[in-house]
Amino acid sequence: MRFDAFGGSGCPILDGIELTSNRRQACKAVRDDALQRLSRTNVPIIIAQNWKAYSDAAVDGPPDQALNAPRAADSFVTLRAALERTFGQWIADGRRILVVSGQVETSCAIDRRRVLQGPLPHKPPAPCPPMPREAIEQTNAPIDEMLGEVQAKWRDRITIFRPRDFFCDSTCPVVKDGAWLYFNPSHFSVAGSQYLLSRSENVFLPFLKAAE
Repeated sequence: MRFDAFGGSGCPILDGIELTSNRRQACKAVRDDALQRLSRTNVPIIIAQNWKAYSDAAVDGPPDQALNAPRAADSFVTLRAALERTFGQWIADGRRILVVSGQVETSCAIDRRRVLQGPLPHKPPAPCPPMPREAIEQTNAPIDEMLGEVQAKWRDRITIFRPRDFFCDSTCPVVKDGAWLYFNPSHFSVAGSQYLLSRSENVFLPFLKAAE
C-alpha cells in the first residue's frame, strides 16, 4: 500500500471555493491541480483541513450560486456547500472518505527552538498545563455540527475522525512524559502525531485495510 498527498498549506481543496485573501490565486492553482489528479483515481480519501479558517468571512463560493452566506467568522454555509459538492463527486466514483475534524489546539506560547533537537538546558520551556477537553469541544462545535450534517447525506461512505476523542481524556495534554506534543499552537510535533495515532489505530487501520 502507498499513499499520495495532494494540496497545499492553508489552501481549501474543495470544488468551487476560493479564499478572499491575497493567496487566492496561488491556492486556486493548488486546488485545481489536486482535484484534477484526484479525478484520475478512485481510491479512498483522507481529507484534513483547517476548517475554521474557511468561514464565510474568509471564502467565496461559485459566482453563479447565490448562497446568501453571512460574512461571519462563525458561519460555514459556503464551506458546507463546497464539501457536499466535492464529496458528492468523489462518492459518485465509488470512494469512501475519512474526514479529520477540528484540531486540538492549545493557547500556550511555544518556543519552537526549545522543543526541537538540541535543547537549550539553561532556560527550559515555560510550563504548559493540559487543556480541559470541554474547552476543545466548545471551540470545535460549529465545525463538528457542520461536518455531521454533511456526513448524514452519505453515512455509509463518510467517516468523521475527531482528534480530541483520542488525543484527550478529561484533559488534553501539551507535554507527555517530558516530550512536547506540539511545535506551535495548532500543529502536533512528531511526538504528538505518534501519540494521537497510537491511540486511534482502530479508526485508521480498518479504513486503510478496506482499500487493499
